[in-house]
Amino acid sequence: MDPLRIERADPAWAADLAQRHDPTQGPGAWRRLLPAIAADVASQPLLTPREIRSIDPPTLVVVGDGDPFVPVDQAWRLSRSVLDGRLLVLPDARHEAFAEQPAIATEALRTFYRSTQTIARQRAGTDPDGPTEPEVPR
Repeated sequence: MDPLRIERADPAWAADLAQRHDPTQGPGAWRRLLPAIAADVASQPLLTPREIRSIDPPTLVVVGDGDPFVPVDQAWRLSRSVLDGRLLVLPDARHEAFAEQPAIATEALRTFYRSTQTIARQRAGTDPDGPTEPEVPR
């Protein structure tokens, strides 16, 4: 997550990050934040391909069609690697796809939840008469 790369590749996103973080955390805050996030992510243990293939619950992989960090083909490969993986590509969205396309994302999550709730409950051994809709903050 190189701030200079973001400024070159997506100046609008760089401006959005500055507008969001700099007023409360000082000038250049977003430039300091991104490397810290990248370092934290890099320190986390990665799942092995075998562990990814063993993920049992239905899994929805979500990516923005303009994500500068996770290309759609990489998200597609991940969704194909999971036992019951599905892919949602949000249009006109970058790395913060849920925030950029909240209506589409929310409806897609509801559809995914409805389509997988029975199998997910069976696999998890939970109450088959539990809630029929996910709780979505409004």
